[in-house]
Amino acid sequence: YSIFRLVWIYRKERILKNVVLLGCYLCIGFLLAFSLAAFQLFPSVELASRSMRQTGGLSLQQVDPFAFVLTPKVILKEILNSTATPGQARCAYIGIIPIILSMLSLVNRQYRPLSCFFFGSGILFLFLSFGTNIPLFKLYHSLPTGDWFRFPTRFLYLFAFSFSVISGIGYVKLVDILKNKSFSTVIGLCAISSIVLCCAWLLGNKIVPVCAYIIFFIGVVWVVPLFGSPFNMKFLCSVISIIIIIDLFYVNV
Repeated sequence: YSIFRLVWIYRKERILKNVVLLGCYLCIGFLLAFSLAAFQLFPSVELASRSMRQTGGLSLQQVDPFAFVLTPKVILKEILNSTATPGQARCAYIGIIPIILSMLSLVNRQYRPLSCFFFGSGILFLFLSFGTNIPLFKLYHSLPTGDWFRFPTRFLYLFAFSFSVISGIGYVKLVDILKNKSFSTVIGLCAISSIVLCCAWLLGNKIVPVCAYIIFFIGVVWVVPLFGSPFNMKFLCSVISIIIIIDLFYVNV
């Protein structure tokens, strides 16, 4: 991401000096972060060297021992299914509304390079979380450090982070759409919501909570432009935040 930002800044400003200076600041930041973490990193490296589990050298079967259980369908269900799963952390689930806003971020021209970067990285991490069920993971396994760690589903943390970023960008675009009263785009948003609802129906057993969240969200989106005012925009932000909080609380109860 740092490299991407440096390239983006250079393409906008065309001033190499500024990019080099920012690069130096980044290097200092990385060194400082490594220094702060060294108290934990160096003992961990020594412990790993003396352990029965040596660093690296893990086969594909050792890296992904539960590939037959954590199939792509199961993982996608975890992302779209808003029903509670007792005793299981749902790190891949960012909420139904953020998923819809993530799709909307791709039409935000102001932040399109940023949206494309995080959308692409999110999809990449999602595919890598499928593990040995797809050929892409074999390529990752052949890269340096690719045979160090087990359980590819850990990539879902990075997927959730990437899509959380672009959901914020999507919200910025949503506010802009409602301020301009672009009803045609709101109709497109309804179409995106319908696609998400269909995917949730195909992958999940219970879609009642999903329907409730989407219907309430779309209802608010249609009402706000009719009474457009700064107060209503704050109301929209509050309602969306409440829906997301309830959704995430319910699914991780």
